Amino acid sequence: MQLSKFKISPKSAFITPPKGDMIFGMFAKMLFLKGEDRFPDFPKSTSIIFSDFLPEGYFPKPALPPKVLGVGEDSKKKKEFKKKNFLKIGEKLEDRSFKEVKFLSKERVFKNTISRLHGKSENLYSDEIVRYRGDLSLYVAYEKSFKEKEILDTLNLIGSFGFGKKSSSGFGQFEVEKAPLESFEWEVFGKSLKNGISKPSFLQGATIGVKVEMLEKKVAELGEFPKGTPYLTLSPSIPNSGEKSFYNLYQKFGKHGADEVQIWKQHSLMADSGAVYFKE
Repeated sequence: MQLSKFKISPKSAFITPPKGDMIFGMFAKMLFLKGEDRFPDFPKSTSIIFSDFLPEGYFPKPALPPKVLGVGEDSKKKKEFKKKNFLKIGEKLEDRSFKEVKFLSKERVFKNTISRLHGKSENLYSDEIVRYRGDLSLYVAYEKSFKEKEILDTLNLIGSFGFGKKSSSGFGQFEVEKAPLESFEWEVFGKSLKNGISKPSFLQGATIGVKVEMLEKKVAELGEFPKGTPYLTLSPSIPNSGEKSFYNLYQKFGKHGADEVQIWKQHSLMADSGAVYFKE
């Protein structure tokens, strides 16, 4: 597989913050709408993998105990470190390399539902909207069956329609362009699957793992972790059986499984972005 980086320029607020598995689902849907069956061997063969929308110049903070990342037992330092949510790309792994990156703001917007029968206000409801501050980064790993321009064009098509909840009301719009890729080692981890009852749907559980400078050395010094080279993931994932990893849980309530057999939506537990996989 090869890796490309794209710059995301948000053009509106979002209600659904884009994560890698969601972007894959939207990407696959766009291809299906164009009549292209590009995933005949899915999930045995994952031909394209997306990262989350990430702040430019940063990776997610590794899901490892604070002592591995250079934070002592002092409760005040632990509390301060908890607020730091991203790791600066290219810096050595130490406390000052982690930043509290406020790359988005959230606000709650209240609205009324109007009775179509009486023309009067009935119920008050609210939506939490997300506004991104500046441009974002998206990493995409893909096989030769995909071309970089095709990926770029499809992402721009998604951005013009809008991503996620209430896209028909103008939310989730963005523009995409090619961006220079940093130099780092990377691997693919996890597994994807077909999820659903009688009508399976896709769930991207494979992820891009990047090698972080000094992380292997720090893990080896403690001697409490699995042997192998640690890699940091850029999107939610589903570990393969026997894969050694550290992660925080991400619960996904997907819109699938609602058919004549199973009327309730299924949910999935995944390893959240920032999981650490060990490759021997």
